[in-house]
Amino acid sequence: MKRKSLKATTALLLTFILMNLLVINIFAVSYTIDNDDAQGFSNYGSANFTLYYGSNLWYGDGRLAASGSMDTYYDYYYPSYRATSSSQKIYGEIKAWLYDINFTDNSTSYCLRDAVNDGFYSAGIINQDLAAPGWNNIGVAVLNGKSSGKIQCADRVRIYSNWWGVGTNCGADAIEVILTLH
Repeated sequence: MKRKSLKATTALLLTFILMNLLVINIFAVSYTIDNDDAQGFSNYGSANFTLYYGSNLWYGDGRLAASGSMDTYYDYYYPSYRATSSSQKIYGEIKAWLYDINFTDNSTSYCLRDAVNDGFYSAGIINQDLAAPGWNNIGVAVLNGKSSGKIQCADRVRIYSNWWGVGTNCGADAIEVILTLH
């Protein structure tokens, strides 16, 4: 009799754990966004980013800007992703497609925007010149509603070139952002 009770308890516990894992994954969303609006996404970059073409670039085109200016940035917009309460955090995992010899910025920052507080949270920095060709994991940015008491909302990824990188070029091609609530 004790054996049946233990099996039933174990089955209920496993069911509960699996249901909780599934609920977390329901709130995950992923976007792969190119540097242009061919997929229906909106993008905007500082004036010094120019369009150019290359065989290794995602969809055959990319954006390039001379580094060394504090206002060199590129934004990738996606549909707003909102937490449901101020106790939830939004995690944004960011990856970048870096596959061009002209991408030479040695310290490009990738950030997730908090649309509620109009701030940017860093996912990480990568040396585009030394990056592996193809997809590169940048890191994870965390928007924490507990610190402001507000419900968080993420709406874009921004890249910044380093401002001391005179003589290098910051590249903007495709990015992938995976958003989850915790």
